[in-house]
Amino acid sequence: MKITSLDVQVVEPGMHAVIAERLILNLANVIVRVKTDNGLEGVAGSTTYLGARAVATAVAELRPLLIGEDPLYRERLWTRLNEVSTIVLPPHTLAVIDCALWDLGAKAAGLPVYQLLGGHRDSIPAYASTLTYADLTTFEKEVAGALERGFKAVKLHVYDATKTETDAVT
Repeated sequence: MKITSLDVQVVEPGMHAVIAERLILNLANVIVRVKTDNGLEGVAGSTTYLGARAVATAVAELRPLLIGEDPLYRERLWTRLNEVSTIVLPPHTLAVIDCALWDLGAKAAGLPVYQLLGGHRDSIPAYASTLTYADLTTFEKEVAGALERGFKAVKLHVYDATKTETDAVT
């Protein structure tokens, strides 16, 4: 089996997160598809807060190192990609490629990735996750909605609004 193509796409849902009332982060996803000569395809995605296009460009630049290679040699491919990453690739670049290769490997083995990695259980509890909000009322509404949808836990993304610029420097 050989890799015949590596496609990358940026999906921007138009959502933004506001951090510390000043920094606006563009929530975007980078989707990677690794295709092979036998028709298998590995797919992975990575959410970014800034720089999705930089990640996508870096993935595309690494394409020549993957085309024609056996995707089941994930460790060898990761090592090769990591060697060139000293050139300073954006975060998520290697991870999203590696995850797509694991997805492809699991499909080749006819197993879900978690079993290929030596799964321990068949299910895990899910939790909801919030964005960062400027006021407690919004957090309360988000948590209440998550609980109504059946979640048993909620991860809160908060920041310390009491810090000043002077505090950040010291």
